[in-house]
Amino acid sequence: MVRNSPEPAVASVVAGTVAELLGTRTVAVAPVSGGDVAQSFRVELAGGATVFAKTHARPPPGFFTTEAADLGWLADAATVAV
Repeated sequence: MVRNSPEPAVASVVAGTVAELLGTRTVAVAPVSGGDVAQSFRVELAGGATVFAKTHARPPPGFFTTEAADLGWLADAATVAV
């Protein structure tokens, strides 16, 4: 399996999920390289903002909640853009 070369169906699901969660239309989805256990995407929104989205076919328990907590910690430190 090539991690960061998603099938069009995966990108479509990511676009739909991001649109639903953020309440806005998505205009582009592109794979982002560098991950080793999940597929990552750069998602452009209708209003011009860009967000990062990640998906995993079978995430271990706590996979995304742990990462979200870690990203919150980085944001609180205000030393890198999160």
